[in-house]
Parts: sequence; structure tokens; C-alpha cells
Amino acid sequence: MERRFESRRGFTLTEVMVVVGIVAILAGIAIPSVIGYLPTYRLNGISHELMADLQSARLYAVRNNGRCVLEFTPVAYNGTTGGKYKGFMDTNRDWKDKDAGGNNEAIVIPEVTMPASVTLYTALFTDNGNGLGSSKWMIGFDSSGVASRANSGAYVSGYILVRNNRSNFRRLYISPAGHVTIKRSSDGAKWE
Repeated sequence: MERRFESRRGFTLTEVMVVVGIVAILAGIAIPSVIGYLPTYRLNGISHELMADLQSARLYAVRNNGRCVLEFTPVAYNGTTGGKYKGFMDTNRDWKDKDAGGNNEAIVIPEVTMPASVTLYTALFTDNGNGLGSSKWMIGFDSSGVASRANSGAYVSGYILVRNNRSNFRRLYISPAGHVTIKRSSDGAKWE
């Protein structure tokens, strides 16, 4: 009688343990760098989302032949998360999110709160004529797509500053023509 050896397929326990060990070592090396990149990733993400929302508000104003206002609520940097913004149609041209009858204006951009470790630090525009004091900052786009003031129609320019907990900054410049550009800085002083 002839004896045949069947071929056995698979891995030994030793081989599996070696592979698991290698994967664990690679994960130990990769995870800290991925975690270190998350604050910058979030900062870039909210900067581009903010830029898209500014452009969306501008297009909405042109499409609807009216003024679309973005209202920013920056907070002092405290190392965590803070600040928000929203956009609405300003049908009665008073820079408020309520119409003359006290009803809410049409919401164009629902309120956006900054993600973890990102702060909306400043929103500074040339006098936009809103007369609402220093707790809120606003910019509006009119029916021709330019950034304009309430009554005088003078053009506005300015910037929005966001930062993360690793002292990385993004500054979104809004020109009087309504164009938005993003600059970055690692110290808040030198901008690229």
C-alpha cells in the first residue's frame, strides 16, 4: 500500500504571530503621525468649507437678485474649539436675520460650528455699516456679487482668521469684488 502525503495549506501559528508583530510595529510608527496631522487636516477642511460657503453666498445673492449676508461669531483663542458662522438672505436690507415683521430671513447657510481643535479667531471687515457693535462681524454680497455695505453701497474687503491648537493659521481674504483667497501661516505673522 502506497502512502500519499496530502499537502497541507495554510500558515503556522509562528508565521501568523510574526505578521501580527510586524503590523503592530508599523501601526505604532504610523498612528502618531496621523494623529499629529489631524488638527492641520481639520483646519484645511474648515478653511475650504468656509471659502465654498462664501462663494455660495455670493452666487445665491446674484441668482436671487438680493443681498446675502454671512454673520461670523469669532471667539478668543483658548486652545480648543470655538466660533461659528451662518448665512441668510437680507430681504429688507437691515443686516439682521429677522425681517421687519420679526420673521426669520431665509437661511442660505445653516449655522456652522468650528470642528475640534479649530477656532474662528477673527472676522475683520472694513466698516460694513451694520451698526451692530463688536460682538458680531458680517459681510454681505449684493445682487452683482460684490461685497457691499448696507446703505452707502461702498465696497467692503477684509479677512477671516481661523487657527488650530498647533498654532497653524488660515486667513481667508475677501476682496471688494467678492473673490476669496486663502493664505496660510505657521506663526500668524508670515503669510504664504
